[in-house]
Amino acid sequence: MKRFNNWYHSLSMEQITWLAVIFITTIVGTLASSTVLKLGMSAFENAGVWAQLMVSLAATAVYAIIVVVVISIFFPKEMRLALKRLPTNKK
Repeated sequence: MKRFNNWYHSLSMEQITWLAVIFITTIVGTLASSTVLKLGMSAFENAGVWAQLMVSLAATAVYAIIVVVVISIFFPKEMRLALKRLPTNKK
């Protein structure tokens, strides 16, 4: 426990904020995607494998959207920079 306290107290405020954002993102993303999975699978349980696959893809998309939204709320400058660095087909 002492090593953890030493490590934690050596972190900067920005690093602590990043850790908190990652924690919040994982909790909210997991809750939202599991809700989509639960509702979607119960609604499409007899619709076949392709419908269940689409529900799984929707749950993954919800998780990804939540990651982008939460990080852009806490770190708007970093998010803009990251989005600018995405590869695009502009020539």
